[in-house]
Amino acid sequence: MDYDWFPEAAGDECAEAVKALEEANQQHLWKNWKKGERDADKRRFLLQVHEAHKSYPGGLKKYYENAVHLLEESKLGKNPLAGYTPEVPAGVDMYRTCDAYDQMTQRGLEAIPSCAFVLVAGGLGERLGYPGIKLSLPVETVTHTCFLELYIQYILAWQAESKAGGPVPLAIMTSGDTHAATEQLLEANGNFGMAPGQVTLMKQGKVPALSGNDAAFATDGDGFNLVTKPHGHGDVHQLLYSTGLTEKWKSQGKTHVCFMQDTHALVVLKVLSLIGVAVERGLGMNSMSIPRKPGEATGSICKLTKPGAPPLTMNVEYNQLDPLLNESLGRGDEPGASGFSPFPGNVNTFVLDLAMYHSVLEASGGVVPEFVNPKYTDTTRCVFKSPTRLECMMQDIPKFFPATAAVGFTCFERESYCPVKNATADGVKKQASGQNPSCAAAGEDAWLSTEAQLLRECGVAVAGDPAEAARETWLGIRVPRAARACLSADFAPTRGLLRGKIGEGVTMTASSLLVVRGRGVTLSHVDLDGTLVINAVPGATVAVRNLVVRNKGWHRVAVPDTDATPAALRIRGYTHSTSPDDAVILTFDTPGEYFGVAVAGDPAEAAGETWLGIRVPRAARACLSADFAPTRGLLRGKIGEGVTMTAPSLLVVRGRGVTLSHVDLDGTLVINAVPGATVAVRNLVVRNKGWHRVAVPDTDATPAALRIRGYTHSTSPDDAVILTFGTPGECVCDQIPQAQLLKNLHLPREPAHSTRN
Repeated sequence: MDYDWFPEAAGDECAEAVKALEEANQQHLWKNWKKGERDADKRRFLLQVHEAHKSYPGGLKKYYENAVHLLEESKLGKNPLAGYTPEVPAGVDMYRTCDAYDQMTQRGLEAIPSCAFVLVAGGLGERLGYPGIKLSLPVETVTHTCFLELYIQYILAWQAESKAGGPVPLAIMTSGDTHAATEQLLEANGNFGMAPGQVTLMKQGKVPALSGNDAAFATDGDGFNLVTKPHGHGDVHQLLYSTGLTEKWKSQGKTHVCFMQDTHALVVLKVLSLIGVAVERGLGMNSMSIPRKPGEATGSICKLTKPGAPPLTMNVEYNQLDPLLNESLGRGDEPGASGFSPFPGNVNTFVLDLAMYHSVLEASGGVVPEFVNPKYTDTTRCVFKSPTRLECMMQDIPKFFPATAAVGFTCFERESYCPVKNATADGVKKQASGQNPSCAAAGEDAWLSTEAQLLRECGVAVAGDPAEAARETWLGIRVPRAARACLSADFAPTRGLLRGKIGEGVTMTASSLLVVRGRGVTLSHVDLDGTLVINAVPGATVAVRNLVVRNKGWHRVAVPDTDATPAALRIRGYTHSTSPDDAVILTFDTPGEYFGVAVAGDPAEAAGETWLGIRVPRAARACLSADFAPTRGLLRGKIGEGVTMTAPSLLVVRGRGVTLSHVDLDGTLVINAVPGATVAVRNLVVRNKGWHRVAVPDTDATPAALRIRGYTHSTSPDDAVILTFGTPGECVCDQIPQAQLLKNLHLPREPAHSTRN
């Protein structure tokens, strides 16, 4: 190295950094460096330069050359879109009411084995008031599922339902701020169920800040720290190319790549339709969009035409659209009869044809279109208020597409767009002006309300209209006091699959909350007024039917604004109460079919109990009255299909008119029927502590009949289901209004009673 100031013990990377700076005309950076002084700071500085050099396609020389060109155009006030005329491009409306909605969703599901997914997640949650990475922020406060878990759950559910032959890959773009925390989140949760190698992290670098129109790199402090800034989420394209992922996915037979943002949960309910339209129409790019109002701060999908140039369909930022329209057509962005702009709003989720996309990246070497946006001190446009940098946006990739590329959009309901991108205080201002708050509380409400709306569309009678519901206010954000649902991805990842899980007679009141986790769950004749939670492990097939639930339910409750309250709750001002005493919680933690699984043990092999030296088995027991069935032949006539008992269960039946079918007993069930009462007990699941032998004191106060045994049976009503039919007549106990039939599952403690027909 020719410079006498070059630090001692510096390696090849430092030398390479100096050469890169020379080629980028940045010699000013070391003009005050002296030999033998601050060598450690010099090495750190040069290593920082080397990292920036390696992360930018073409190195710092290319970055400098691009900066000089773009800064010159910015100084001259050139508009890169000058001369173009915006037109409304060809697109598809895909609202939930559209006949083709479910068809395109199914088409997208069928295409999942040929898809890869990309998640752009380089940002921290500081803007939201949340100190962690945004991917770790809970989507809602019922199950506290975070955004990353939600995305992975849905990809895995699509993978399972589409019968993909192998893992559907997910690539996540991180940054220096989020990379380690994203790794830790995945590692701590076993990749949320994804297979080893199914998730790839791509770390985005930073680029040097520019201090002036000469594209000089900026330093701060004493000149030994290079100022660097994020290059923008357009880096995702360069990273997919440089890591070889697009080439790898092509070799695996993938045909489409879907790009999603980090905190937009509702996307997972629409993205299959987006993919379906792309596949059906052979689109090179299909962008998700929503109706937008003129002047709203969101980009638009436009077709740009210019004499002598091929048409270009791409995103145009809101502050560019109006000037372009005025320049080319003499009018701005005006609303149509619907009150919305004819130009659909871009939500920055899109699907690309992989073959075309990879060829574009190969041609550009992974470089994506850039722009610069310096803030000048005055109209001379010579001095910056603060250092700027080159930026790139992922949605600008169509600028490099071939003229033959088919580019379109699919427009969904406006309410399907509610990303969590604003601090709560900013959300309050937006809500006051009629805009979507796009903060944590609004995002949670959008998720829970949309899931309830899906249930409506699948035949559930959900009371109340959210638009007319009373409002609650949390930190200034108004949310409706309406029915909510929280359905896991594996339960039903599409509306079509959800219809197959919901039978007849399912109803919810306006204050209810339904939580379902488990692919094998189905519901029919469920009358819900409160909260019902169903958890079923993989392999558990659970038919929840003929169930009436009445309880206090889970609702939003305030949290203290103190450091002891998790930030994810403080930015909402609330959490959901989740007391087991206020809900019915049904947990099926063993694979199998419910009903009809016999798990009773063999008394000869059962563990024993010893009472006063007498050993007795700890096995299933029954106490059947003589009038119920005095012979085995008569007993056969009283027992129908599907009656099961676990090894420690106890069944007590008194009454000639009782019959049983499809009763799944794990605990104690007592049925008392007076003469003249004809009782059909069916479709019943019982889970409770049950009655068992308990020791009695060996004292004179203990009845001799118990002392000679050494025990009695516990007979607490709280540990059993007791059905008493005290009036003659015909009774069918299959509607199960007695919610406390499953007491151990935290149902309300009300007296058991029967349903009379």
